[in-house]
Amino acid sequence: MVHIFVDFEMNQVAWSARNLSGIVKNEIVQIGAVKLDEKYRVISMYEAYVRPMYSTICPICTKLTGIVQDQVADEMSLPESILDFLNWVGEEPARFYSWSDNDSRQLRSELKAKGVKDPVIACFDDWVDFQKEYCQMVGQSRMGLDVALSGAGLHQIGSKHSAASDALSSVQLLKLAKSPKYFADHRRNNIMVYTRKVRLEVQQRKQANKLKYAAKNKAAKEVKPKARG
Repeated sequence: MVHIFVDFEMNQVAWSARNLSGIVKNEIVQIGAVKLDEKYRVISMYEAYVRPMYSTICPICTKLTGIVQDQVADEMSLPESILDFLNWVGEEPARFYSWSDNDSRQLRSELKAKGVKDPVIACFDDWVDFQKEYCQMVGQSRMGLDVALSGAGLHQIGSKHSAASDALSSVQLLKLAKSPKYFADHRRNNIMVYTRKVRLEVQQRKQANKLKYAAKNKAAKEVKPKARG
């Protein structure tokens, strides 16, 4: 069996196109994946842009991922891209992983909406929500990839919100979780403590920024316009 860690970058479907897309509110515009062997050693990587069918690349997607319309305009659509991706996966039985179950749900719903048949969708039945699995291992509820990496003393590889980079970064945690040598009890306890500390710091920083933003808005509203003479 091979292990495939997957990450997708997505683009919002414009409101004007929602009647065409049905239940699909986002479209996959970049696929990144890392293939590992049965001992969780990296074999190869996959990265491809995907042409959205319902909308052009929106400003929010570009701001988050750096992806622009010219990069995807001449690429394959998702139904074509997923066949290319499965060709890269190969004939061996594969287990798929992603950080949260959003990627799995997005892929299934989008493939179905775009007319891809069940036999292809069934190729992804063996899919692990690794965020849930890892968080249970370190005694935490759901948390972002950046917090999980920091809590384990690891770092993002490449650019954040680049599909291949996020997949490769996530693989660090997968290999850690699957290695008794590195995830022995004492190391696990240290990771649990430090992850809790990092997560608390992130939450406190977000709360401080929220209060700061609220105070700034309040001050702006209290400023009275000058009387015209």
